[in-house]
Amino acid sequence: MQEESIDHFVHEHPLTLIRNDNNDFCYGCGRYFFEEAAYGCAKCGNKKYLHTDCAERPTKITHSRHPQHTLVLKLADTPRECAACQYKIRRIGYFCTSSGCNFQLHIQCELAAGVKHVADEQICIQHPSHPQHQLILMKKRHSFNCDACGTMETGRSYECLPCQYWIHEDCAALPLTAYYNHHHHPLSLAFYLPIQYTDYFYTCDICTKDLLANRWVYHCQICRYVVHIKCAINPPSPTEFHDANDQEVVSFPFRDVHEDLIKPFVTRERGQMVVISAPDVQKYSFPFHRHQLSLVSSSISEIDDDEEEDDEEEEGDVELACDACTMPIFPYKKHQSSSSPDHYRYMSCGECKYFLHLACFNLPPELPSHPLHIPHHNLILEACPKLNFWDTCSVCDYLSNGLRYTCIECNFKVDVKCASLPTAIKHEAHPNHHLYLKYLPTRGDGRQGLCRGCVCTVWFGVLYKCSSCNFTLCYRCILLPQVNKHRWEKHPLPLTYEGRFNHPGDFYCDGCELEMHPRGWMYQCGRCDTSFHASCFPEASGYCRNVKFGQQYNVRGDVHPHPLTFKLVTTKLRCDVCRFTIQRPDGADPAGFHCSSCNFFMCLDRCARWRLSQIFPVE
Repeated sequence: MQEESIDHFVHEHPLTLIRNDNNDFCYGCGRYFFEEAAYGCAKCGNKKYLHTDCAERPTKITHSRHPQHTLVLKLADTPRECAACQYKIRRIGYFCTSSGCNFQLHIQCELAAGVKHVADEQICIQHPSHPQHQLILMKKRHSFNCDACGTMETGRSYECLPCQYWIHEDCAALPLTAYYNHHHHPLSLAFYLPIQYTDYFYTCDICTKDLLANRWVYHCQICRYVVHIKCAINPPSPTEFHDANDQEVVSFPFRDVHEDLIKPFVTRERGQMVVISAPDVQKYSFPFHRHQLSLVSSSISEIDDDEEEDDEEEEGDVELACDACTMPIFPYKKHQSSSSPDHYRYMSCGECKYFLHLACFNLPPELPSHPLHIPHHNLILEACPKLNFWDTCSVCDYLSNGLRYTCIECNFKVDVKCASLPTAIKHEAHPNHHLYLKYLPTRGDGRQGLCRGCVCTVWFGVLYKCSSCNFTLCYRCILLPQVNKHRWEKHPLPLTYEGRFNHPGDFYCDGCELEMHPRGWMYQCGRCDTSFHASCFPEASGYCRNVKFGQQYNVRGDVHPHPLTFKLVTTKLRCDVCRFTIQRPDGADPAGFHCSSCNFFMCLDRCARWRLSQIFPVE
């Protein structure tokens, strides 16, 4: 407990109780102390001492001698005559503030004559945060844990003695509705965390720290914006980053994995891209494909024409995808903009459907070490077995059938995209600071924070974290593409970080029809008012984000007579082999083997993995 003190207008510093042995007189009433305790300044030795009664007098009163106006306690600007004793008031006294009225009283005369009632000094208040009892003003400064803001700041307070309810005087004076420049709607004061914020794990929108259920908050009823009351009043100023290696930091989210992620990785590891000559000059060998590859250059118009012809030939043709990173060769084909390139150059096999991004063709065959592999063993580039449908990346734990880097000494496997992750990034959702790579293989280091993308607690795995604040992103959210396209939507869907703003209602995914976390990232179309989970795009940002579909397989004749295509099935969910209806827990479309001729479907999880001896890739 700190030393008792009060704020008083006679001196700039707080006044504390001291022992006065010098027979000084009180600056308020003019009487001597005679070894009494007095309020004085212990910092600068100021001689303006006050009796305890004089120091704690109310600042505003209504007196029986002058009931028509309020009297205010203040310093006398000039010596003025007291209405009771007719002596001059030379120090402090009660003065009438009404224009043309010269009524004034000494403090000692006010005490002798009697007070009618206290006017505006809030000695007792009825506060809406504690309606059952009145709160009493405690003028002495104490250090205590405020029931409103939760801090231990020292100051005057209001207290309910029966309930031990104690709040700062400043907190008691907070308006029920206020405008602050960090939000575009008025904020309402709540004396406990409202129910709409307890359904999900909400944190303060300014400091990102936890919100306690029994502390006051300011919140927006339109946007589900909620902050601590201290953060609302005095928000910290955003600090800008200053990094000498800013040119080496990769910007996220990406629109093109090839240009934004893998190409910088190849440049970092090999120094430059391997030089490739003009198209149709020669063939190129690639160690993971039996045929030679050619360099192909296509324009946007040629891509669109080819796509229309493919749609006319067969419904549901698979988009051209890279066999290394499994991502589309033409990412801008459905989201063309002024920044989209006019031509695309990629590697293609003329005898089969095998394609590679130019950067993926130049992937280094060996990595001497990697930050995601703690033992720092050599990693060798290899292809996933065609029939190994359950192989997953050791870093992101997603299924993968593209190229990967494998440790020659242990069972560590990392897909091309995870291997290309840089050590530092700057993300559009957190523009003021850089985010730095951190990899925790196990839970040993405890909770790492709350991912701002999926709003899930991060315990281990790959994460990017800000060294200046608590902003954290997990591996599932860091690789989300900037734009997605749903088969039901005619408009591109941008990745939205603050979809809850200007949206007072609940969010429901238009894909799986499940309720969405209002603070989580989502793909949203503002014109159509549609929202989707990232996991509801299995190929782009869901459980099949590292899987290339379209490979054809023959199966034993007693299973099915026609070739089957490995794909996501959207029109039929019942397996024709096990007879079960396939329902994924996240509501996404299931992967499996489908025959376009007779609509035969064999599921991946229940049937295909147990029938490998009956499945043969079409060479």
